[in-house]
Parts: sequence; C-alpha cells; structure tokens
Amino acid sequence: MKKNEDLNQKNLKGISKAIAIISKILEVCMIIGASACLVATIAIPFILKNIKVGETDISYGKIKIAEISKDTLLDNGIDESKFTYIKDFITGNRVFELCAYTFICVVALVGLAFFFHYLYKLFKNISKEDTPFTEENVNLITKLLIALIGYIALPTILAWIAEIIGNIDINYSWGLKDIMLLLVIFASRHIFAYGCSLEKK
Repeated sequence: MKKNEDLNQKNLKGISKAIAIISKILEVCMIIGASACLVATIAIPFILKNIKVGETDISYGKIKIAEISKDTLLDNGIDESKFTYIKDFITGNRVFELCAYTFICVVALVGLAFFFHYLYKLFKNISKEDTPFTEENVNLITKLLIALIGYIALPTILAWIAEIIGNIDINYSWGLKDIMLLLVIFASRHIFAYGCSLEKK
C-alpha cells in the first residue's frame, strides 16, 4: 500500500511539473500575442492614414502599390472586385472594425495570460508540496476562475459596445466548451476546499 502511495505521489508530481512547464510556455505566448495585437491596434490607423485609394490605383504616400488596368486586372493578379473591397476597407468603417477586433483580442489574450499564470503557480505548488489540498491552492483556483470569467465576459462586453458604436458585426462569442471549463474549475475549487478541510482534521 505504501509503495502504491509513493508511486501515485511520484506520478502526480511528474505530471504537475509537465503541466506547470506547458502553462508557463502558454503564458509567455499569450503575452507576446497580446503585445503584438496592441501594437497592431495602435499602428493600423496610422498606417492606413497614409494609404490613398484612387479610382484606378492604391498608393502609400508617393509610392504606388497597385494599379488597376482597363481590363480590370492588376499586374499582381488582383481583380476589380478585390480592388473595390480594399478600397471600401481603407476608406470605410472597416478600419474601426479591425482596430476594435484587435483590441478585443488584446483583452482576451491578457485574460488567458492570467489564466495560464495561475495554472502554472497551482501545478508548481502541487509538484513541490506533499499534498495538493492547501489554502494557497484553493486561492489559486479561485483566481483561475476569476481569470476565466474575465476571458469570457470582458471581450464579449467590448464586442457588444463596438457593435453598437460602430454599427458593425465583430461576431466574438464564447461557446459551450468555455462554460464547461468554467464549471469544471468551479467544481475543482470545491473539491480542493473539501480536501483542505479534511487535511486539517
């Protein structure tokens, strides 16, 4: 029996270390992604401001990017329909739509970064401690829950606001898998809290 307990604890610590490492990698990826999206949100209006769309050409400052010929084909193969779409994108309401979407991605990725940060700390604790049922781990699971709620709720609210202000359709929404994950973490918190109370007894 003692041998099985030692083996189970060893396996738990090994799996916990692996999850902690993966969580840290994902946290860094989310931070990089959020930073890139934030830069894009700030840069897009300035970049598109210098792009001029004429009746037959697109230019960036004084540099001509593309020119549409009489047979409606550009040298690089873009036809008139694509040219019209690009023109509408640059001169129309789609600039706001793109900036709104990239900013919403920033918020979502920041929420995920916090989620993976707390997940890393939780499994790092589990890999080092004799028991996973501690008050600190219960608090970390609570923070996991808050981070996940933020990841789901904040981008959705921002998308609704952007759609109302800009009269656009961002189509950002959460799904059943997000709700299921939320419920699993919520249940895990109660399981850990119960285990923690048993450890005290």
